[in-house]
Amino acid sequence: MQAIHYAGSDTAVLPGDVVRLKRMRGEEEGFIAYVPGISPPNKFFGVGVGASVGFGNAQGRYWALSVDESGILSSAVHWFARGEAPPELPADLDEIDISSDFCLPAEQLANQQMGDGRIEISRRAPVDDDFKALQQQGTSFGRAISLALLVFGVLAALIYWLSKSWLAASLIGGGLFASSVVSNWRFRQEQQRRRAMAADPQAVEVIEVAPLRVVDIQPLGSNGPALVFFGNDEQAVLVVGQWTAEFEPFPAAHFRIHRWADTGEPIRIECLGKLIVPESSSVALQPGYRFGYVEWFKASPETLQQDLALAFSGGSHA
Repeated sequence: MQAIHYAGSDTAVLPGDVVRLKRMRGEEEGFIAYVPGISPPNKFFGVGVGASVGFGNAQGRYWALSVDESGILSSAVHWFARGEAPPELPADLDEIDISSDFCLPAEQLANQQMGDGRIEISRRAPVDDDFKALQQQGTSFGRAISLALLVFGVLAALIYWLSKSWLAASLIGGGLFASSVVSNWRFRQEQQRRRAMAADPQAVEVIEVAPLRVVDIQPLGSNGPALVFFGNDEQAVLVVGQWTAEFEPFPAAHFRIHRWADTGEPIRIECLGKLIVPESSSVALQPGYRFGYVEWFKASPETLQQDLALAFSGGSHA
């Protein structure tokens, strides 16, 4: 069996490696508990083609991590260092509560109940749920402003302590405070503008997706996850960003993304199906790509890297 490597690296995956697993709702530190072809065979993780790499943590929980056909481990795993030999796997591993965040054995990935391939885009007037989501964004923004004011106060005190000048502290602290006030004013103005669009039948764009496949690709920096949903007729939808973690269960076998038609800014995700687990991929978003939080484009799984470059490297995107 070919050696397995970490995504974006020539480092081979070995039992005992100290790693961090990036999940939909946080990160998990642990170790590589099982590597096909190196570790003693295990019926849960499998052997040979289609087998999974095992991840374990100090609490005795295990995850099955997918490996693509070229031997690249899920990009959700980040290697830190070589470690000691892992503990022996429990005999009843298949009965343990296995997490499904981006991690399933290959045969379970293949047997997931997916959608019918629909990707449909429509427009409508805003409804109450859209304004509720807008109000929740305003509450979060208000908390951020309150925190910023506290930070500004501490910063002004620190500047005075260092410079012994109230003028310097007032100018710097006052400038930062003024900046936060302007940001808050702009946000409130945007809220009022959106509410004035209540009767506009084209204000909100709805992207309905019932994917045939979903792939977890490598995001730019920490701006992840980055998911590509494939539908019929080479249609695909790219969804990027941590904002998706607010909506459960996502990614789902059927969902609708509601966004403002004029800016493409997401409003909310309406999940209509069960949680599905993406396939891992070594395909990556590149620094030269131009894209928003949600993009529709033409693509197929076999040519995804080229399709992303064609859609987003030239500045032409939905």
